[in-house]
Amino acid sequence: MSNAKLIISAIFFAAIFMFLPIETASADTCQSENGAVVDDFPYNEANRQGACQTPASYYEFFFKTFLVCEGFPILPSLSNCQDIKITPTAVKIKGDSSTSMDGLLPLPGTYTYSVSTVSPVVKVAGAVTFESVVLAGAAPGTDSWSSGRYCQQKPGNFIFSEVVAESYDWHTGNTYCRSTPFTEAEITPSTITLDDFLLVGSQYRATNHPTFDPSQDFNAVAITSDNQIAQAGSEVESLFLVQKLAQPVNILPSHNTIEFTYSLEQGLANSRSCTLGGDVDDLDSATCLLTWFWMGGTNTRFRTY
Repeated sequence: MSNAKLIISAIFFAAIFMFLPIETASADTCQSENGAVVDDFPYNEANRQGACQTPASYYEFFFKTFLVCEGFPILPSLSNCQDIKITPTAVKIKGDSSTSMDGLLPLPGTYTYSVSTVSPVVKVAGAVTFESVVLAGAAPGTDSWSSGRYCQQKPGNFIFSEVVAESYDWHTGNTYCRSTPFTEAEITPSTITLDDFLLVGSQYRATNHPTFDPSQDFNAVAITSDNQIAQAGSEVESLFLVQKLAQPVNILPSHNTIEFTYSLEQGLANSRSCTLGGDVDDLDSATCLLTWFWMGGTNTRFRTY
């Protein structure tokens, strides 16, 4: 295999990281008026989780490996895949950003899947303006619910399996709101460890579908250090991201560059189905809001030349 230049680019960053949990079809983009999200659903209305998605400012994640595969990848051996042998690299995706890195060109052949192995620890930053006042977790350093029209991801570290939307309180909520806008410099990331793919319930699941499923165009799997599917959050070493290519890619001996392009579609979702307690239900008649990490649409392509 010869040296190759790998180019990672993000287009149509409207934007959700490509492998976050999903249990239902992708949610609708938020309706906006005059730059504010129209969000007038009662917090206790049934089945509203993830119904509205908005862009994030950026995502940062750590790529460990890139592979291309002749068919659905075989775990744990990956015997039908070619490792591009990149140097593990942190990548921040925003706007039309792109990153280049060196690697090895796969052997000539026809490949139908692309695979990324990334750290389960993801950074995400984002802010949303709402038409009406909403409730969220507390601002950093405070100990009561926050409220306001201007909301952003709260800086902090969150482990997905330990934070369930229905049991959020001011301490665990990864969003906070206030009455004045955030400047760009004030929008700071939170860090989430994606060790689970169930939004609710205590049962652990290491896949974004009920199983590691070759019938799906996209699979995300929490794996151990020896490429086995994890049986508990504590075992998770990496996230294994499998994308079926829209068209097979034929690598020829004359090629020397591989370009991956991620169309990152959809965004941070507003979860309205949360339980509050005490007298906070009546605080300015605010809607209960928890901005949540949600899986929207995604499309991965690669080409060689």
